[in-house]
Amino acid sequence: MNNQNEKNNGTQTDATAAAAVTLLPGSMVYVKAIDSSQVQGLQGVPPGTIVYAIHSEAGAPLAVLGNRDAAFYAARQHNMRPVSVH
Repeated sequence: MNNQNEKNNGTQTDATAAAAVTLLPGSMVYVKAIDSSQVQGLQGVPPGTIVYAIHSEAGAPLAVLGNRDAAFYAARQHNMRPVSVH
């Protein structure tokens, strides 16, 4: 067992769970403005900064970007259909 699994007691991390999500071209993804303090492991971004999270239709976290336009662009570049969530 590697150190990462030992730290997480053998459970998947958010990053590995997101990597396991299979999205088909044209899948809808959700873009939501959140406080950077809500994202574990986000380095170099001060708490209280608004960032934009992309989630799958099932709610799995996929990515976090610095602004809304970048989040929508990234989703479209990966053949996804982004929609805003408030």
